[in-house]
Amino acid sequence: CVAARRRAGAARARDSGPLEAWYVDEVRRLDPRADIRRGLSRAHAVEAGGLGLSAAAGGVLPVAFGGNLAASVVAALAAQGLHLMGVLALVTEHRPPDRRALATAAREVPTVIRSGLAVATGRGPVSWLLCGSVVWGLALGGVELLWQPRFIELLGGRSDTGPLGVLMAALLLAASVGSALAQRVARLVGDGTGRSAMVCTLTQAAACVGLAAAGSFAVAAPAFVVLYLLNGARAPFHHELLHEHVAAAQRSTMLSAASLSLMAGGLVGSLTLPALAAAAGLPRTRAPGGGGPATSALLCLSDPGPPTPPPVGCGVEAEPPPAAVG
Repeated sequence: CVAARRRAGAARARDSGPLEAWYVDEVRRLDPRADIRRGLSRAHAVEAGGLGLSAAAGGVLPVAFGGNLAASVVAALAAQGLHLMGVLALVTEHRPPDRRALATAAREVPTVIRSGLAVATGRGPVSWLLCGSVVWGLALGGVELLWQPRFIELLGGRSDTGPLGVLMAALLLAASVGSALAQRVARLVGDGTGRSAMVCTLTQAAACVGLAAAGSFAVAAPAFVVLYLLNGARAPFHHELLHEHVAAAQRSTMLSAASLSLMAGGLVGSLTLPALAAAAGLPRTRAPGGGGPATSALLCLSDPGPPTPPPVGCGVEAEPPPAAVG
């Protein structure tokens, strides 16, 4: 089981970063001035919606098959197969054929890692964004780890799965809606990517504090849903900032580094916040969590630096913009 989970984690790391990097490079190849935010927001919305549907299916399938938990695993394998077919059918790379491409890529792995570490640990905007991911991962890890004990406490100690299941579905739906609304949020706050990310994250901090201060399920549940709504809206802006300051050759590596930073923060939160909750109580554990989004919001605007010129993807020259008509 542990070996299977390791392989699944490795497959996820190899899949998510390259796929998004391909999308951004392909859009920039077709139009160096193209707005990538719309596509990123739609992708995050679909991803959150898919997680919601998968969570619902994971609960329904074992019941439909007489308690057989393997039904969910088989469904997951089928979904992976559909994903593979979709990638093979839709993802096309514009590069000259090279039979030695795999061997060349393997030789270049150490160089790619070294250059990625240099960008991630430098004093530029990418390092600030990764620091923001670590801080937000710390806060989010605590929220996701302790939300069920807190809501059971608000329900009077009743381990009623009904309200918790409905709340979980509402969280994923809210994240999907938030990502879909990213463009409108940008227009509302002035269309600045860093400013939009800051506003979303600061509002998340307020929702985190409200969640900590809530004394009833009726108050805490809406605050929790708003927290995930804003997290969904924040994600496209955060990724757009990262893409603006990363060259095409490092894009996939930096996406993996951003995911790793978020998980590293979550790991620290998972190891430390339960002890704090045991010593000070669950509400007091949530209150400092509001400082995570607030700090992350400030890091969104720290040392912005000049954005990297739109890179050309896959080693192909960008097509010239269409000539003006008339």
